[in-house]
Amino acid sequence: MVLRDPAVLRDVGRASRLEWLEANGLGGYASGTVSGAHTRRYHGLLVAAVRPPLGRVLLLSKLEETVVLEGRRFELGASFFPGAVHPRGHEHLVAFERALFPSFVHEAGGVRLRKTIAAVHGENATALLYEVLEAPAAFDLELRPLAAFRGHHELARAAGKVAPEIRFEDGILSMTPPGGLPPLLLSVPEASFERAPDWYYRFEYPAERERGFDHREDLFTPGVLRVRLGRGARLGIVASAGDAGRRSARELFSAEATRRRLLLEQSGLVHPLAQALVLAADQFIVQREESGRTVLAGYPWLADWGRDAMLSLPGLCLATRRFGDARRVLRTWARAGAGGLLPRAFVEDGQGQAGQSLAASLWMFVAAYRYLLATGDLEFVRDELLPLLRTLVALGERASEMGPLEPSPREGASAIEMNALWQNALAVLSELERRSGRLEEAERVGRMARFARERFVEAFWSERLGCLAENPGASREPAGPHQLLALSLPFSLLAGDRARKVLEAVEAAAPPIAPSWLAGPYATALVRVRGAEGRRRARRLLERLASHLAEGVVGSLPGAADPDNELAPGAPARAASVAEAARGWVEDAAAEPGGVHLSARRRAYRITAPRDPTAGPPVRS
Repeated sequence: MVLRDPAVLRDVGRASRLEWLEANGLGGYASGTVSGAHTRRYHGLLVAAVRPPLGRVLLLSKLEETVVLEGRRFELGASFFPGAVHPRGHEHLVAFERALFPSFVHEAGGVRLRKTIAAVHGENATALLYEVLEAPAAFDLELRPLAAFRGHHELARAAGKVAPEIRFEDGILSMTPPGGLPPLLLSVPEASFERAPDWYYRFEYPAERERGFDHREDLFTPGVLRVRLGRGARLGIVASAGDAGRRSARELFSAEATRRRLLLEQSGLVHPLAQALVLAADQFIVQREESGRTVLAGYPWLADWGRDAMLSLPGLCLATRRFGDARRVLRTWARAGAGGLLPRAFVEDGQGQAGQSLAASLWMFVAAYRYLLATGDLEFVRDELLPLLRTLVALGERASEMGPLEPSPREGASAIEMNALWQNALAVLSELERRSGRLEEAERVGRMARFARERFVEAFWSERLGCLAENPGASREPAGPHQLLALSLPFSLLAGDRARKVLEAVEAAAPPIAPSWLAGPYATALVRVRGAEGRRRARRLLERLASHLAEGVVGSLPGAADPDNELAPGAPARAASVAEAARGWVEDAAAEPGGVHLSARRRAYRITAPRDPTAGPPVRS
């Protein structure tokens, strides 16, 4: 997306509602708003994951930039304070672009300056590139670091806090805080440093206030860095937790640009919407332990949750052809659930798991089966997943003996979802046993699957309503869009007239469109019930994502809060929403290869051959 509308860019309210996100593959990230003014406690240039993918700490909140030209000062940053915005650098903003990386162009005093930001994959580091596009004369670029040194869920206070130890040598500024947090290194080649440690007070974060949380904090500055620049100059900066600060910004940008282009090439997807989803999906696939992979449920505040990880895996990894990552994610969660149910979540402080989840365990059957269909890798499924899946079915059998499965209040799943998944788990296990040569066991589990399907219909189908109903009793009301899962899981629970009625009931109430992970099940249901016409409608549905990718966190999709689950708050960028959009596009929209042109009446989200920020004259690094 390219945004040049001054009515948006120079309106601090509107520009601050547009966010950007860069993720580093470790669970750490950089994020902020188009205006430059932070609105969340989670916004910052460097949020490091000290125990990947969690243990996240916000080290560097921002770099306040000032252009000093012939005695005139032009401040390019912006921050909210009680009753004021200062400085007002958004008034100099003339362009924002989100392609491979987010970039910003400011114009002030005849200087046209572009800043590009990249989180470095596999490292707790953020690279920044400043390019002087126009300048009437040489000028100084002043950079004032504002540091937080806190957990990313917390807020910093100056009172009672010991200032970090400050050192500057050979273009590298280091700040080492007390209390065991990692040091912050800033590599600014050819810079001078004016030491002036101080605290800036009462930054305000409007989004936190709207959420009902504490929304003010104090930030520490060590002083000001200065670099002399002129027309055509390019300055590369690296902010890192540790020695990555001694790496060349040019090398880091080049490696990261190459990695992202390879993801697009590997996916085989050519439509611009699909390519945008490939890049968005990449942000949620992160490291757990030395060689494992997991899925973060959402940015900025969610951890890796079992249900979201298994639900999202097909779209994040299989639709994008990241089969090795899919295998690692499945292995990570299978080992975490060895001998029992999968964890509901891992906890932020790195001290273990937050309970167990039947919903996550049941979604693993779907993920494993779709992995097998996509890769043909029976050996991995049989050797590493099948023993756990057998154990899970044995646990589910005992739980289902008393009737339909009931979700716990903290599962984040409906009763229809749980029982549709249970029938699919049995059907998947039967198929896996058959492929593994255990034909008698396959037939036994297959009979269980058929019985579970009959019991599902008896428990949830309402002839009076002509659709599925969630709650028992005479006062049953139509179920919400979750009933689409009965049509969209690998093994449908309804067919014919009943399937058609469910789809019509959902559409009559409120069809799930983006941004919602249920847009994926809706697309699948359209195709299964309405054939070719349903496929055309699914494609149109998913094409509407173009507009949502240009809202909120630009380039990603949000997830709505679940009022029935306290552990499922909405998130500005949600893995399941991105994943199901990608899965629906590849499996149901039938829009690849070759791509389908978006309607001329809609503004497409463009991923073109992006400008290489490492091309051109050498970066100062």
